[in-house]
Amino acid sequence: DQFYAERLYTQEEIIEFLKQAGLSNITVHGTITPDSKRNQDLGMTEKRIIISAIVKKDWTPVKTKKPHLKNIVVLLGDPNKIDILKPFYMFDDDDLYTIDQLKNSLRDIEKDCNYRFHYLTNHETMIKDLIRMQEKGKIDFVFNLCDEGYCNDATKELHVPALLDILGIPYTGSEPQCIAHCYDKSLIRGIAGEMGIPIPEAFFIKPGDTSFEIPFNFPMIIKPNFGDSSFGITQRNVVYSIEKTLNVISEIRDKLGYDKPILIEEFLSGKDLSVGIIGNFPDSYIVLPIIEEDYSELPPELPRICG
Repeated sequence: DQFYAERLYTQEEIIEFLKQAGLSNITVHGTITPDSKRNQDLGMTEKRIIISAIVKKDWTPVKTKKPHLKNIVVLLGDPNKIDILKPFYMFDDDDLYTIDQLKNSLRDIEKDCNYRFHYLTNHETMIKDLIRMQEKGKIDFVFNLCDEGYCNDATKELHVPALLDILGIPYTGSEPQCIAHCYDKSLIRGIAGEMGIPIPEAFFIKPGDTSFEIPFNFPMIIKPNFGDSSFGITQRNVVYSIEKTLNVISEIRDKLGYDKPILIEEFLSGKDLSVGIIGNFPDSYIVLPIIEEDYSELPPELPRICG
């Protein structure tokens, strides 16, 4: 025999229970009477009411995996080492202020983005520090701002990206070959000329040259052929006479050595423009707005140049 524990509800009571339970869109679709093939008495389950309803509730939040925190290493010059390109051959208050402002800006990025910045300025341990951090998985990218060069030696600026290439660490800025090319002003002039880019008249003084004939007129600007960031250039490098020309050539040779070539160019007045590029051609890249050097605060007797 079969026993049942049943309680009878009317259609209206069922609908009320569903409402109290928080369901909505309650719809009665009708009734059905099952056709039993077991020859059993269906009793009170013989008549069945078909009702549908919808429950509305907030879904349980899906736990998302915390995004990977990217470790960015910022490479800078070494404030504790001599730098012959800086005034008094050392980092001054302007340099330290610039570094502090950089850190403040990057700190704001850390708050909004998934980055953590680490600063390396000690060049005595820089190579070991990079290897150690890489082995611990704490380097995703290097923000290379070491324009001073390895150990503040401008001739070793390309050594920094070369080291990163050897370690297989991605970085910002130019690759070693590009830096090597740009360090040679005469080479870059030749490349620009071959590309159809206008260039000023120039004269190349080789090491050991004691006499020369310059085929264009004053004013002229005299530069060390090897170097960047206005290395070896001051207001005295813009000359208007033979006497000043010979003096500047002697000054450059005394300071940098008689084995270094010198480049003499027409001095062209005009705007100094720079254009930054993020990315790599021909892949995805962004050309940033053009910026112009502001010489408005320079005394009128000084040439409008970066030195």
